[in-house]
Amino acid sequence: MGKYSVDVNWKLSQSTFNDEYLTSIYTGIVNISGKDVSLFQFTTNQSSSIFRLSVKFKSECSIGYPFEDVIQNTSVRVSSFKFSKKRSSRSNKENYDHSILHVDQFHVLSNFQRKGYGAKVMALIFVWTKLTQPLIKKCVVIAPSSIGRPFYMALGAKRQETSSNLEFDIY
Repeated sequence: MGKYSVDVNWKLSQSTFNDEYLTSIYTGIVNISGKDVSLFQFTTNQSSSIFRLSVKFKSECSIGYPFEDVIQNTSVRVSSFKFSKKRSSRSNKENYDHSILHVDQFHVLSNFQRKGYGAKVMALIFVWTKLTQPLIKKCVVIAPSSIGRPFYMALGAKRQETSSNLEFDIY
């Protein structure tokens, strides 16, 4: 994430499956350079390749208080894409070993904006992606809003050449 140093310590606390969703709950601590350390609860609800995310935080100084929702309506999806690799002018081989994480929706609740929580959530999304989908190398933010664009750019996103979408390299 650009100029920030990220340290995440977490564990899978619970995983359940019902008729439609696989729900996983991770808990831990996230620290981003220049921001406060926060305890978090990161929940994913997976249906096919669509993931609905919920992230709750509390600061270290509010241990006795409940977690607070920080984001709403956040949706990411994982999609594989094919690319062509021409071996000669007569043959064409297609491969499906590249995947992209798409951020379709991302909204930080207003009382948590401009306090570093959005950066912490993006860091958690990237760490979770590397943990659960290690082949993913890129994250594409689909049609970022005029408010979101400067936020993503400050985190190190680059504009895609062929669209108004933004993309991150995930290491």
